[in-house]
Order: sequence, then C-alpha cells, then structure tokens
Amino acid sequence: SVPKGCCHTASNLWSQSYDFDPETELNFVDKWLVHTPVSHIFAINGSLRAWRYGGSVVFASKSFDINMSLKALKGHMCTRMSAVPTLVQALLSHPEWDDGKESLALRYVSLGGTLIKGEDIQMCKRLGSDAVIQAYGMGEGAPISSDRRVDPRLLSDDYPGVGKVLPGAHLRICELGSQLTLNRNVPGELHIGGTSVISGYLNGVNPESFYTDEHGSWLRTGDQASIDDNGVLQILGRYKDLIIRGGENIAPAKIESHMGSIPGLLVSTHQ
Repeated sequence: SVPKGCCHTASNLWSQSYDFDPETELNFVDKWLVHTPVSHIFAINGSLRAWRYGGSVVFASKSFDINMSLKALKGHMCTRMSAVPTLVQALLSHPEWDDGKESLALRYVSLGGTLIKGEDIQMCKRLGSDAVIQAYGMGEGAPISSDRRVDPRLLSDDYPGVGKVLPGAHLRICELGSQLTLNRNVPGELHIGGTSVISGYLNGVNPESFYTDEHGSWLRTGDQASIDDNGVLQILGRYKDLIIRGGENIAPAKIESHMGSIPGLLVSTHQ
C-alpha cells in the first residue's frame, strides 16, 4: 500500500511501552538488540520498554546489516530482539554462524511481520532463545495489540494463536465492510482500538479506515482473523490475499498450514 503517516501521541507511546511488557520485575540488566530503522515503531517501542526498567539498548548499525546484527548478538551478549522469520533465517545461514548457540545470551525473541509457523519458532530456538513469542501489531498501534501469555497453552510451539489482548488494547472481529461484531471462532476483519492506537493518518488520508463508537476509536486492519474460545487471537491472512472460489473465501495461509502437516513436504515462503 501507499505509505501513510501515523500520528502518535506521547500517550500512545507511553501506553504501549508500559502495558506491553510481560515482565515487570527483572533481577538483571536486559540488553535489547535494535536492528530495524530507528524510525520504525518496533525500534521506538523496544527502546522505550528497555529504558523504562533500566535495561540497555544496542543499536547494531546505522542501516540494517546482518553482519552487524550477528556481531552485536555475540559481542554485546544481547538478551532480547524483535525479528521477522527471514531475519532469523539470515542469521542461521550466515557463514560466521557456527551453530554454537552457547555463545549467545538470547532469552526472548518476539516474532512478527508475517504469519508464524512452527518451523519459524524452531529456528529461533536454534539461536538459543528461551522464549519465542509471536505477536500481532501494526505501526498504527504503536505497535502491539496482542501478546499476553497468561494462558500456559500459549507457550506451546504448536498453539496457533498470537496471544490475548493486552491491557489497554481492544480487539473485535467484524463482518467485512461493517461494524457488526461476529461470534467467537467466526472469521472476519480484525478491528483494533485502545489507548495505543492512533485515531487517524497524517493529513487525514484514508479516513474510512477509522471510526468511533461508544467504546472509543477503532482501526479497520484489513486482516482476516478470529478469536477462539480461549480468547486467543488467530490471524488467518490479509483480505487482499484471499482466494475466492465458488463464493467461498479461502485463506492461502490455511492451505500452507495443511500442506506443512504432510510428512516429507517442506512448505516455506522464505526467500
């Protein structure tokens, strides 16, 4: 899509960096590796979260460089990082990666940016990370809306959800093109709201993406999702990516998931 400016307020960023963190008491200094552009909302969020409780931030390089990311992980013994699966794959494929995860101090990897599969989680564990968390977020949400791991099932590699709604955030599944809220386990368009979500784009572009009701301001994300009986958000894909066959909406991600369960067949979208 055409880039759109997200007009965040100090309250948006404070709400996100305070409410998001699953840990509030640490007995050591966490080191966050930031290797996205510092203008990216994930870099801003990660830095604010680290500094809020006395952690430190390692900026690997002025622009993204996988060599510097690996050097920072090893040299500064970073304990946390955010990543997309292709970045993790690049680290594991790097000529200086010797599969010696004992040389790293990683204990927490937050994965996002795409649909996450079991193989992606296993890749992170090859880096030695203790916890691999899939989160849902957008730049408009500063960025995370779903990541809570209060349900023990969410720590399992094969649980397909991206967590429960965070404190201060709102999630609802609506009929596409409307504000009609759907029941649990029924796929629809994900709408997000709450204290960290912006109420409009720069210069008022795409105003149809936002609306306000008695619960506050909402953003239509364009993502197809559902919320299961446990209150866990399940991301199914983008509506623009849907295959429409005989009047039925077919999510490519669901096809990939079923194909990946066939013994001997490796399904990967990573380039």
